[in-house]
Amino acid sequence: MISVISKPITKITGDTSNTSKWVGIHQPVEFEVKRKDYNILSKGGVYNQPQNDGTTLALTWFRITDIGEIKVGDVINFLCGPDEKKRSFTLTVAKINLVSTGNYSFIFFDLNNVIDADKITAYKAYVNVQRKGYYIETFVYQSIKNANLDLAGVVRSKVDVWGNAKINIQKVLSSNIINENKSSYTKINEPVYNQGGIYNIKIREVYDGFVGAFTTLLNTDNLYFVNGSKQLQDPNNYNFGEFVPTLNDSRVSKAKFLSVFDKPTYFNNYPFDISFIYSDNLLNKQVARVETINGAPTNTNLLTNGRGFVNRLKLAGSYASSVKTIDLHLDASTSATTQNPATGTGTLAGVGTIFNPFSPTIRHKLSDLNAWLEAYNDTLRPVTHERY
Repeated sequence: MISVISKPITKITGDTSNTSKWVGIHQPVEFEVKRKDYNILSKGGVYNQPQNDGTTLALTWFRITDIGEIKVGDVINFLCGPDEKKRSFTLTVAKINLVSTGNYSFIFFDLNNVIDADKITAYKAYVNVQRKGYYIETFVYQSIKNANLDLAGVVRSKVDVWGNAKINIQKVLSSNIINENKSSYTKINEPVYNQGGIYNIKIREVYDGFVGAFTTLLNTDNLYFVNGSKQLQDPNNYNFGEFVPTLNDSRVSKAKFLSVFDKPTYFNNYPFDISFIYSDNLLNKQVARVETINGAPTNTNLLTNGRGFVNRLKLAGSYASSVKTIDLHLDASTSATTQNPATGTGTLAGVGTIFNPFSPTIRHKLSDLNAWLEAYNDTLRPVTHERY
């Protein structure tokens, strides 16, 4: 049996009540998978098995979960002990005793000539049968052109002696992404599928002509990607937790916009947008764009069909020439809204500002093509690889 024991998910700094499932796809995106064919329930004593020459052979028996496909003569990896003192033994099955009741059987080994046989215990013990050509096959699904999960690629991985495999699907996720802007600039916000969205995996075992059944692909297991990367020394490693909004007023550092800037310049009649993660943490909550001009805030509700993706946020625009600065942030209301598609139920506890209302500040200027080009070139110089 195989199972996923680790996913690229992290607690959000300053908000340990919420997690971030968002990772950059230009750095490792790793899952850890564990293979455990059968668990050892307990260790028994010695069974003296009669031999053809009239002698007996002392075998040590273990009570094991449902014996399944194990048979006499199979070579297995016997793994036992606490994590800090794990031990691995290669043993051959000498005898099997099936029981008529209960979901377990007895398996017997000749430990007489096994080095450190006294260290073989039932504590955290399990066995993996040595299978010819064994590997784990991972099917990767990704939202590429729309909100649907399509098969993006396949990864095949070997396991180590402990039955562990680290499955890195980064190449699959990144190879399907192209940088293109199809924004219409007519909506307050809209998802950009190539810049961030959903991914998921299902896994199965393959060996010596045998192809196992896949694990179930569930929407509740969906994870999320950003077409970007992070600083190597970032406290969240490859995770985009500091950009993931959450409904938590006590969060010390509010989520950031994805666009890298201090005070960007807006020009009337030219395209302008700011990118942000429309987080899975915002299911069933109405989010509004808040523009504050001269101390007067204006709230406009966002469209909900972009949840779970990187979105482009459009400003209201057509500002009077007297407007010098615009303070912008996003805020969650107390009212619930229907998720589209309906993947969530009920409402989330907690209401608060999602993005820091004190940053960013957007400077507003009238249209001037030369000034706009100069400002655009200036924005290219400080860009870091944190920008997607």
